[in-house]
Amino acid sequence: MRTHTKTALGIVILGIVAISAYNFLIPLFEASQQKQTSDAKATKGKITIGVDNWIGYFPLCSPEMRKRMRRSGYNLQCQDDNADYAKRMQQLREEELEFAVATVDSYILNASSLNYPGTIIAVIDESKGGDAIVAWKDKLNSLDALKTKSDYKIAFTPSSPSEHLIKSMAVHFDVPNLLGTEKQWRLETDGSEGALKKLLAKNAEAAVLWEPDVSRALQNKDIVKLLGTEDTNKLIVNILLVNRKFSQREPEAVSVLLNQYFRTLKYYRDNPEARKRKNEYQKKFNARRDQIRNRTELNRENRERGTYGNGDRLDVSHTSSGEIILKPQSKNRGDKNDRPGDRRARG
Repeated sequence: MRTHTKTALGIVILGIVAISAYNFLIPLFEASQQKQTSDAKATKGKITIGVDNWIGYFPLCSPEMRKRMRRSGYNLQCQDDNADYAKRMQQLREEELEFAVATVDSYILNASSLNYPGTIIAVIDESKGGDAIVAWKDKLNSLDALKTKSDYKIAFTPSSPSEHLIKSMAVHFDVPNLLGTEKQWRLETDGSEGALKKLLAKNAEAAVLWEPDVSRALQNKDIVKLLGTEDTNKLIVNILLVNRKFSQREPEAVSVLLNQYFRTLKYYRDNPEARKRKNEYQKKFNARRDQIRNRTELNRENRERGTYGNGDRLDVSHTSSGEIILKPQSKNRGDKNDRPGDRRARG
């Protein structure tokens, strides 16, 4: 009897708790539903941008940018297609994407057959060290090795800035193996991350990558950089495109996105915490072996010239062609055309 009494009492208590919970949660649920309904009514629409994992696109798809677009009434989404530029241009033409990022070369290559469905509305950045050809140093330790050897594979993303970098390098440095009809060296991948995986798995002797994958590769002491865009001028320029029909139909949305994008850039420039994160990245960049080696070479040159610490206010600097010159500190330490890191080799 006592057992039945305890069971009945437990059921009563459970019922009371359930009723109380119901009475407490239902108003909250209804308030949430009301807010979602109100937000839905206030939302002007969804905007989708076709992107890949290039680090320079971070501000465009950042939490700060999404927040600003929500406040303006738009739901911003970034769709990563692993650098499938042909698909991205097709989706832009079909209005599956309202906006897309690309490089000038990839847009010309992939959009010509589609009658160029996008209008260039902004230049995002120029790659200065963000794209590079890297290799296992026991296989290919210099650009000359690409000329003298032929039994190698290069992992890269086809019809992308990576292929453009290979072609430009092959022409500029006259690498016959990459200029001829033989294509045995090609190992095509889906994006820079895929190329890095092929390289680390040693399915390829070299790879063409973009950041953040360049830095990830160079963390391995057995991998070296053969060529980077810090040695080029306006070779890879990133742009923002908008579907032509969408821009005519929704000019306000285009204006809002551009406005909020530039405000987001200013936020990350001015915000102390954002600057802190950027400086942490710069610190890691300067600690890379190639940058330490670069500064060591410049300091050695400075000492050999007898100009180290003489107060002449001149820095020893690498030019983009590899030449070492003396340059006024005021120009060298803010220079974006020569190799990054040179401004820290001071004399």
